[in-house]
Amino acid sequence: MTIVENIYNYFQTKKIPPIAFYMLSLDIYFTTIFLKKITIETQHFTKSFKHIDECLLELKTNNSLTESLPFIIIDNAIFDEISCTSDKNKIIEHISNIVPHIHIIQLENSDMYNIEKNERTIIISKNDNTYKRIEQIIFTVCNDFIIAKQKKYNKILFVILSIVILSIISFLTIYATKQL
Repeated sequence: MTIVENIYNYFQTKKIPPIAFYMLSLDIYFTTIFLKKITIETQHFTKSFKHIDECLLELKTNNSLTESLPFIIIDNAIFDEISCTSDKNKIIEHISNIVPHIHIIQLENSDMYNIEKNERTIIISKNDNTYKRIEQIIFTVCNDFIIAKQKKYNKILFVILSIVILSIISFLTIYATKQL
């Protein structure tokens, strides 16, 4: 099963909001392959950028990001090849400030292990397993989203059941006092 089929099947069984994939990379080959693996008839939104300014403008102006689970996949090589970009941490921080709930996946060309910088930023090495690792990250984020949503519904259900039980107890107490 391809990454696309896995994600498609996952969306059919779970109630997940649409996913927005942004690619920021100068590597046309990687971007094309990735977008071909992702782009199917699902609730995905994909867009690729070669320039950081275009990407930042899109993130600022896209109002649909509030109703989606946004991911941005950044090839860190873009910071080396663009002379005007000196501090990638400032740009990553700026992206996080624009869209606070975005999940950032940075691709590093060196051989390294996954390094989790914080809860929303992950750095992985760019190699043959990159697509599979991105898929795993997406599934993990979606599962976390489902768990958080389920906890929210459990709290609401608990409050409603508590009100119903207290109402029944109050009714029985009033009924018992009238019988005496």
